[in-house]
Amino acid sequence: MVVKTEDDTSSYITIDGNNMQQGLRDHILQLIRETGVNDAEVMTTDTHLVTGLVRSPLGYYPVGTALPTAAFVTKIIQTVQKAMSNLEESSAGFSKFSLQLQVLGSETFQSITGFIGRIARQIGRSFYRLEIVTFLIAVVIVLAV
Repeated sequence: MVVKTEDDTSSYITIDGNNMQQGLRDHILQLIRETGVNDAEVMTTDTHLVTGLVRSPLGYYPVGTALPTAAFVTKIIQTVQKAMSNLEESSAGFSKFSLQLQVLGSETFQSITGFIGRIARQIGRSFYRLEIVTFLIAVVIVLAV
């Protein structure tokens, strides 16, 4: 993505991959700035989904290690240049707001879980008493028959 304001051009590049070969990001940024872009950033998606099927010590290849780097970087620069040549008028806006929220702190959480625990113990005791009474009634019925 390339965004141009009055005096500045910025480029944001996202590569679908996990991590990046050391030094590749800086190399790409340097070459992008040589195209006339004032500021740029290169990011990876970092999904951290590692299958372990790749024969690599990490279980995956960081971006730039398992492909021809020169061709990859050339494609990135060409893509940025194409985006710069296809810029269109647009507008953007933003809004600022804040929310007043209350969250459960550790005391409140402990109070709620303690209450639930006490109720569960009372229910357990009630079932225990009910089982004893039911057993005694069954014994009385069996002895009466």
